[in-house]
Amino acid sequence: LNKYECAQVTPANTILGSDKGALGGDSPDTTKGAPDYPLLLKEAQKRCGELLWLATRTRPDLCYTVQQMCTRAVGEPSRVIRMARRVYRWLRYSPDVGILLPNEAELALRRDAPDAIGCWEHWTERLLTYTDASFAPHIMEVVRDTDEAGRPMNVDEYGGDVHPEVHNARSIHAIFVVAQGPPVWWKTARQPFVTLSTAESELIAQTEGYVAGRSVETFITEAFSLPGAEMEETQVPLACDNKAAVQILGRSGGNGPIAWRTRHLRIRPARLMEAIDKSKARIFHCPGGDMGADLGTKTLPAPVLVRLMRLLCMVSLASVTAGVDADDPSGGGEPPELVGAWTLTEF
Repeated sequence: LNKYECAQVTPANTILGSDKGALGGDSPDTTKGAPDYPLLLKEAQKRCGELLWLATRTRPDLCYTVQQMCTRAVGEPSRVIRMARRVYRWLRYSPDVGILLPNEAELALRRDAPDAIGCWEHWTERLLTYTDASFAPHIMEVVRDTDEAGRPMNVDEYGGDVHPEVHNARSIHAIFVVAQGPPVWWKTARQPFVTLSTAESELIAQTEGYVAGRSVETFITEAFSLPGAEMEETQVPLACDNKAAVQILGRSGGNGPIAWRTRHLRIRPARLMEAIDKSKARIFHCPGGDMGADLGTKTLPAPVLVRLMRLLCMVSLASVTAGVDADDPSGGGEPPELVGAWTLTEF
């Protein structure tokens, strides 16, 4: 914030807003032929890299916005810089927020609280994988760039030209692997090809989520196993807020296992369905309000953003250390009172 002279800017209680500066507008310097395009591109890529480092360390709330910035850096560097400035306002609002790794007592306090949020599995499963997909969220965006023949074109993540109807029609999915509350692995990405329905995009996200959950589970099992001990493969629980995708994977559709209308959807996640049949994975429906992966697929209003950050144990440092004597750096030998760490009503 000090580097970009944003330490005194007006804080914003959401990451991206509806103002023109955040969402972009018609600007003559976004084309590759503009005189200052190389400087704008370099600046946009630098800001993307800085925020990407933060989003992959302790701020998963930034992952969707940073993914959008990285996607647009080559084609719309001015817009990316404006988006970065809006992110700085959010960081100004939440400068000391991070991920809290609670102990067993804190987990019990959170799980059994009268106003507890999230599904029961979120606080009881050793690992839980959230998957969510946003179906073609940018299909209605206006395309500004054209090729040499005057045909509308766009730029993909690698700087290559792609037709805008193909580029904007791709869905975005997010995967969050949580360990009894806090996330330990997360990812937001544009899907590599166009899907035909919301259910299909959710199935692709669930398949990748199973791979991610299995990888994290294997790593944790190996890290905490005794040398030479045989590792036992455990079940990977998956949470999804799309009932159609859950029914397809569970083969609970109206026509049973030979529903021809959804046969093409059953072929794509065949690996995951095989894992479910062998009890290596389990999928269940999660209400939309408790879907932690929503942080990585869309721009959220302030109340929903705060709720999901509470769900993923993202709290401010001030709330965690509220019970520590400020005059005693060691904390006086008493652990901080963590009840206030779950409110997140004020940063």
